[in-house]
Amino acid sequence: MTTRNVRVSLVSTVTLALFAAVVAGCAFYESPTDVEDGVRVVGTGRVMVEPDIAYLQIGVQTFNADAQVAVDENNAKAASVIAAIKSFGVEDKDVQTTAFNIYPQRDYQNNTAIIVGYQVNNSVRVTARNLDVIGGILQASIGAGANDIGSVVFTREDFTAFRDEARTKAVEDARAKAEGMVSAAGEKLGSVVRITEAGGFESPTNRGSYDSAAGGEVPIETGELTVTVTVEVLFEIK
Repeated sequence: MTTRNVRVSLVSTVTLALFAAVVAGCAFYESPTDVEDGVRVVGTGRVMVEPDIAYLQIGVQTFNADAQVAVDENNAKAASVIAAIKSFGVEDKDVQTTAFNIYPQRDYQNNTAIIVGYQVNNSVRVTARNLDVIGGILQASIGAGANDIGSVVFTREDFTAFRDEARTKAVEDARAKAEGMVSAAGEKLGSVVRITEAGGFESPTNRGSYDSAAGGEVPIETGELTVTVTVEVLFEIK
């Protein structure tokens, strides 16, 4: 039996851009005044969040001189991989085919391209709602014939509450900065004139490798996601 070395790239990454007030849909507040003088500050709020869902890209690649043979072999392995994935309680709706390709492989000799065989790729996107079984899913998939693990992305289904918390922290940060600046100048901080918001959701990116010959289960680290919101606030000076 041939030992396969498979490298698994783990990516924990989540981004969500919130543009400035000129872009539709952004948070924007302006008091009923035309005052432009004052102190303008930028505040940042961050909240650390544990992911509750992951997206896995798992595929099978086969090669044969005969295209039909390559397809048949791929079909058999892909079916085994999908069955292995679903054995961990993954529902049908959470397994989606994302690619099926057949590529002729050519050998160039004497300025002539000769087709020497066909590569067949079949990939599925798996939504894993139970993070505890991700390592098992990957290991079982590899054992069933998967040899193309594209990515593992950790995120959350709903960031709303964490975005609100980060926004509150951002405004508090802006006020604290403004009060410090104005106090140092011997003045007092007034009311808010304008608030604009721009921010995003980021997480650290972790990459690792796994050798299937080592046996056991693929080691998985979910890490944390960082929800960041930035606001710009213009305050009056009394």
